[in-house]
Amino acid sequence: MQEFLITLRNDKTRLYNRISWFIIIINCALLLYLAISSSEKDIRSGSIATLITLAIVLGFYLYFRKTKYRFGFHPFFLFLMLGWIKNEYYWLAGAALVFDLLHLTATTKQVISITKEGIIYPSIFKKKTEWEKLNNLLLKDGLVTIDFKNNKIIQQTIDESKTSVNEREFNEFCRQQLNK
Repeated sequence: MQEFLITLRNDKTRLYNRISWFIIIINCALLLYLAISSSEKDIRSGSIATLITLAIVLGFYLYFRKTKYRFGFHPFFLFLMLGWIKNEYYWLAGAALVFDLLHLTATTKQVISITKEGIIYPSIFKKKTEWEKLNNLLLKDGLVTIDFKNNKIIQQTIDESKTSVNEREFNEFCRQQLNK
């Protein structure tokens, strides 16, 4: 069975990573504030333990960042959530969870899968589209264009470094599927 995988380019990944770092730093500043100013011993010790754990995770992050064992922001948000839960700030733990999910959604690799059965387009939830619902599907000059029969058009830039698709072969395959 013939299948084409087209990776879409995400130019904003760097921005999303910077926003995540900013959120992590704000959380660390709040934990540091609690560690210094709180009169309760449990909150002080929980805040200090969370900060030490985050420092260790940061060390591993920096050590492994240029290897195949690198990891993303999930451990940071996980330990922030655990720290906020330990200190009984459940709403801040919920906020850390929301930011983790938003970062995951925004930075996930977007891959369009095109087969004889149809097209699976990535979004928050993957959408499967049958060939009967399409007017045209075209790959040209680094752009993939999906033209629906309901006059909706999706046009995205592909990541050519991660996509190794022959344009002529791909467009011919799509033309055959549309003419069936």
